[in-house]
Amino acid sequence: MKTRTTRGNPGVTRRRFLGTAGVFSAAALARPGTVSADPPAGALVRGRQASGGFAARIAATARRLTGPGVPEFTDDFVLADVTLDPGRRFTNYSGDLSGRYVEALSVLPASGRGPSDIAPLVARILKEQKADGRFGRTDLRYTAAETTTEHMPLLWGNGRLLVGLMAFHAATGDRDTLAAARRLGDFLMGVRATAGTREVIERVEKGGAAGAICFTQLNEGLALLHRATKDERCLAASREIATLLPARGTQHSHGYLTTRRGALLVHEATGDRALLDDTERAFADLLASRDLLVDGGVHEFFGWDDPTNAEAHAAARAGSGDDGRNEGCSLADLVRLALHLHRLTGKAAYLDAAERCWLNALSHNQFASGDYGHRTYFDQGFKPVANLARSWWCCTMHGYRAIPDLLEAAVVVSADTVRVDLFEDLRLEGDVALSIAASGFGVRVRFDRDFPGTLALRVPSWAGTARLSRRGVPVEAPPEGGYLRAKGPFAAGEAVELALAPKARIRTRDGREVPLATLTDEPVHGAFLVGPYLMSVAEEASPDFFGEPWSGREGDRPDGNVVRLAADAAAGIPLARWPRLSASYEHAGFRGRFPLTLGALGTHPAADQQTHAFWLHFARA
Repeated sequence: MKTRTTRGNPGVTRRRFLGTAGVFSAAALARPGTVSADPPAGALVRGRQASGGFAARIAATARRLTGPGVPEFTDDFVLADVTLDPGRRFTNYSGDLSGRYVEALSVLPASGRGPSDIAPLVARILKEQKADGRFGRTDLRYTAAETTTEHMPLLWGNGRLLVGLMAFHAATGDRDTLAAARRLGDFLMGVRATAGTREVIERVEKGGAAGAICFTQLNEGLALLHRATKDERCLAASREIATLLPARGTQHSHGYLTTRRGALLVHEATGDRALLDDTERAFADLLASRDLLVDGGVHEFFGWDDPTNAEAHAAARAGSGDDGRNEGCSLADLVRLALHLHRLTGKAAYLDAAERCWLNALSHNQFASGDYGHRTYFDQGFKPVANLARSWWCCTMHGYRAIPDLLEAAVVVSADTVRVDLFEDLRLEGDVALSIAASGFGVRVRFDRDFPGTLALRVPSWAGTARLSRRGVPVEAPPEGGYLRAKGPFAAGEAVELALAPKARIRTRDGREVPLATLTDEPVHGAFLVGPYLMSVAEEASPDFFGEPWSGREGDRPDGNVVRLAADAAAGIPLARWPRLSASYEHAGFRGRFPLTLGALGTHPAADQQTHAFWLHFARA
C-alpha cells in the first residue's frame, strides 16, 4: 500500500493513523461492560453499518489488519505466500493469507478506507502470477499419478486467492484483476481435469488440513468467477468438484464447510434444487451430531471423539493437539453457511444455528487484540495453553469476513416490510432509515425517517414470552410466522421495543434439556444456557471457584463444585448486551456457600488466556 500522510501531521502515515485513531483499544475491549462513547463507523454493507458494541468488535479486527501489531500486516508480509518468502510460515499455502486479506478488506474496509486502498497491494500480487495461471511453486505437477498431500496446500491457497480476487473485482470492477482471475481459474480447471479424480481424493483424504478439502474448496472461487464472467466451464467445474467432497467423518471442518458454501453458490447460479437439498441434509445431520458443540460451534476437525478412523484421527490430532480446539475459520463458515441457508429457504432453524454460534463460539474466539484463532477445550470448557493461537495466517481475516454476512442478515427490507432477524447494534440507511440497539434479550428499533410500512421483529425459539411496545406503550401483537409485527406509519424518531423472556435450562452431554424448575438437591451435570447464551464461570471473575479440587467430571459429584441456581434465576438478569448472572456455589474442597458470577461465554474476553468452565454440576438454590 502506498504511504500517505495525514493532514496536519506529515510525520504520521495513513496506515499508522488508521491503526491508532478512532478504534477501540485492546484494553478497553478487555473490560466487560466498557463501551466507547463513539465507536468508529465501519463501511456500509448494502446500506447496513455497525454501531455500538458490534462496531467495537469490528474495529478491533480492522485495526489489527491495517494498523501496527505483531506481526504487522505490511505489504511484504501479506505478499510472502506468493513471493515464497521463507521468512513467514505457511508460504506453501500460496495465496492463502494474501487472498483472505484482500477478500476481507474488499468486502468490509476498515473505517476511513475503501477497497481502492488495497489496489497497490493487489497489483503486486498479480505480478507474481505464473505463466500457467497459478501462484506459488511451479515444480508441482498435477496429474492423477503424481498428486499427493504435498500438492494440496498450493491448491488451497490458490483457491482462497481466487475468492479474494473476485471480491476485489466485485468491489472495484478492476479489469486486470478479473483477467488474472480468469487465468487462475483456467489453471484450477486444468487441475480438476487432470488430478480431480476419486483416485487422488482417496489418496489425500486423510491428510488433515492438507487433504481432500484443499481441492473441494475450489468450488467457491470458480462459482464466483462464473458470476462475473458467465463462463459455463467454471460452473460445471464447481459443480463437479463439490461432488468429490468426502463424508463429514474425521476431516478439517473449515474446508468441509467452505465446500458446502460453494455448493450453495452453484445452486443459486443454476437453480439446481438437488444441491440445496443435499446441503440442507448435510447441515441437519451436523446439527444433530456430536460434532456440533454446546457453544454452537465445532472442533477444528470433525469426528474428534470418534477415533474409529485411526489414520485420519492421527492427522487431526497432529493439527489440533491432544486436547482438541476450535478454529475461527470453521466458526465463521458455520455462521455464514447457516445464514446463506436461511436466505435461500427462510427456515428459522438456520437463524437459530447462526445466532448460537456467533454469540458464543465465534464471539469468544475473538481475542482482545482483534485476532481470531483457536480456543482449546478440556472436559469442563476452555483452558489456557502454551501456544496462544492468534491465527493471523487465516482466522483473523476469515473471522472478520463473517461480519458482512451478519450485517446483511440482521435486517431485511422487502416490499413494504422491514424484518429484524438478528439482534445487533447497527444502522440501516437508504430508502428506509433506522437504528437498532440490541439488549441481551431483545431489541429497540428507532426510525430515523418516516416509514409507512410494517416492522416485523423475530421471536426466536429460545424465547419464552415476547412483549412489544411502541412509544413506550405495550402493543398487542400475537406472534405470526415467528415474528411480532407492528404496522405503520412510523414517524421519524419513533421507537419500537421487543422484550423477550429467555428460556433457561441445563443441557446435558447427551442432549437432554433440564428446566431450572426441575432441579433438586441432587446435582445434574450439564451446561447452563439462558436464551441463546452459553453461561460460563470465568477465571477472572471468580478465581476462587477454580481452587483445587473444583473440576469433578460427570458422575464424580463428590470431587466437583456444585453451582446453585434458583428456578427464576434468569428473571433477574440485567438487559445488558452480554448477560451476567449472580449465583452461588459449594466448593468440593471445603464447607460453605459462596457467591459466583456466571457470564455469557461470548463476552469479549478480559484476558486472552483464562479458564472458562461451562460443563458443571448444577442443583437448586
